Amino acid sequence: MKWPTPSRAGHGGDQVSAQRSLVEAVSETYRLSSARYTKGIDSFLGVLDAQRSLYAAQQGLIAARLAKFANQTTLYAVLGGGSGPGREAITRRTERTAYPVQTTAGKT
Repeated sequence: MKWPTPSRAGHGGDQVSAQRSLVEAVSETYRLSSARYTKGIDSFLGVLDAQRSLYAAQQGLIAARLAKFANQTTLYAVLGGGSGPGREAITRRTERTAYPVQTTAGKT
């Protein structure tokens, strides 16, 4: 296992970029699937499956952005930013959102 270098450790931008690329790729799959259905080449089930995959990828992008912003907020608070009466509320809020977001993928 290769450990991240200190300059890249915890870099949420990489995750967001990767998830954005996934959304773009799955969006193209959805577009092609819709075109195949419109031409009568494929069934509507393919369109629905592509749409489900697109929504799951979009949820993943939102979760990655949320994690990135929550981590930035936590870093800001830990480094002493926002010291004052509202600082405790920021810390509590980021602790709640620092956990992974559960998606509906895999539920029956």
